[in-house]
Amino acid sequence: MKTQVNLFDPSLLPVAEQWSLPQLSLLLGSCGVVLLLLFGSISYQQQQINSRLQQAQQQLTQQLQQQEQFQQLLQQRTASTELLQTQAALQARIQRTERINLLLQQQQQPQVHFSEVMVHLQTADAPELWLSEFQLKQQRSNFTGYALRSAEVPGWLSRLALHPYFKGQRFQRLTLEHTDDAGLLLFQVEGKPGSTP
Repeated sequence: MKTQVNLFDPSLLPVAEQWSLPQLSLLLGSCGVVLLLLFGSISYQQQQINSRLQQAQQQLTQQLQQQEQFQQLLQQRTASTELLQTQAALQARIQRTERINLLLQQQQQPQVHFSEVMVHLQTADAPELWLSEFQLKQQRSNFTGYALRSAEVPGWLSRLALHPYFKGQRFQRLTLEHTDDAGLLLFQVEGKPGSTP
């Protein structure tokens, strides 16, 4: 004779956490604060780079003026050994300053680019959609977030594509998954080089 024992207990089932509207609002507000702090940090770094770039450009202008004066002196009279050494040292400083200037310009361009993208992300924000994670690289981007309705995601991507940074990208690999949190949809999308349709 077989004996059956029912070990099932409803209390053993996992409890599905549900997010209330105040909790969602708090989460959205926290994301906004993080974006503002990140934008402030980028703006501060941009100001530092601009200041260093301006100093390097002023220094380069002064050195070029000195070089021109030395060349005029060389044309007026036979150059002494000391004068030639001074000119060679000045030429070396000019080349070094030009390299620094070029490096600062290269650092400046991505900072301006991405800070403008951060502002555009806030402009394209949707009330029923928010990001939990994103990555921005040259001609590439990845976004992960939640939406209350699936129709919010394509509209948000359309607004996002209006920025020049995303015009050279094609949004693909869009995935939508249902979660147990108050019917939220988890979405992931990847942008790669290519024209956005």
